[in-house]
Amino acid sequence: MTRYGALYQDLRFHYVPLKLKREAKESLLSGVEAYSMLFWPLAFLYLRLAISIFTVFFDDNIVLQISFAYITLNLLYLAYLIRGRPFENKWQHRVEIFNSLFVLLCSYYLFLFTDFVPDEKMRYDIGESFFYLVVTNVLINLSLALF
Repeated sequence: MTRYGALYQDLRFHYVPLKLKREAKESLLSGVEAYSMLFWPLAFLYLRLAISIFTVFFDDNIVLQISFAYITLNLLYLAYLIRGRPFENKWQHRVEIFNSLFVLLCSYYLFLFTDFVPDEKMRYDIGESFFYLVVTNVLINLSLALF
């Protein structure tokens, strides 16, 4: 019976899909970081689901959509990324934080495409700068993926 218990302990410790092999396995922070690896896909999906729900059900109130659905939820997701550290690789973690900051910046741009900016020429110029910002992010991510 102890033999199977030892196998179970080994499986539970070494073959957990969370990859709990970190320097300080016994510390509380390491446990939080390890378990946040499991919840990262769920947090990402729930964030996108909440944004979709706010977009559909609050289509009359654009300020509520932008301020809560896009900005607040993206800030919460960014806080989760910084505090939870769901990635084992530091490089991947930094790239995800960079991309999350970019999405947050794009969320702030959304206010500028509403009636808060009454001049259409200015909105067009803001849209052009938004386009160049997105192209820059795509090029940065492409260069990170290739090199």
